Amino acid sequence: PGIVTLPDFEQTGGTVGFLGKSHRSFEVTAPVRFGGPITLEFHGNEGDQVWLPHNFGPAGLYLLDFHGTWLVDPLNFNLLFLGALPASGELILNATTPTVTGFPAVPFYVQGIFVEPGGDIVAGNGSVTVLLDPSL
Repeated sequence: PGIVTLPDFEQTGGTVGFLGKSHRSFEVTAPVRFGGPITLEFHGNEGDQVWLPHNFGPAGLYLLDFHGTWLVDPLNFNLLFLGALPASGELILNATTPTVTGFPAVPFYVQGIFVEPGGDIVAGNGSVTVLLDPSL
């Protein structure tokens, strides 16, 4: 019990975890220039509210209440409400990245957070992109 065996499947160790919520995904273009365009893509279920926490620092904490890992620093982040997913379950947004002076490049941590119509919060995958000085 507890061991999964499949034909042509070699087990070399590790663990398998099963998530109780349906999959949500988030994609971001990388790298991008300071003050330049960035594309954010969210995929989930119709009616999911989409939120975007973002910051220049990571966390990497597993949060049981969010059914996933929280990538963005939870003690110091900005949060944007982006709307609800339409019937297609897909939301694609174009935005402008922040300008950061005094640095040639900085990491920019972003993550799609989805709130189901019933109120459950589901953390989509997080992503880090690099913001580059336009002169590079």
